[in-house]
Amino acid sequence: MSETSFARLPSPPYCAVVFSSRRGGENPQSYAAAGVDSGS
Repeated sequence: MSETSFARLPSPPYCAVVFSSRRGGENPQSYAAAGVDSGS
């Protein structure tokens, strides 16, 4: 594969957008219903 087959990138600077949330422990059944591993 040649280097010319990739798309050209814009010039820096680049930035990242990160989304996160904190898990609340008040309703563990809702995590089970969503299929989320409880970690225990």
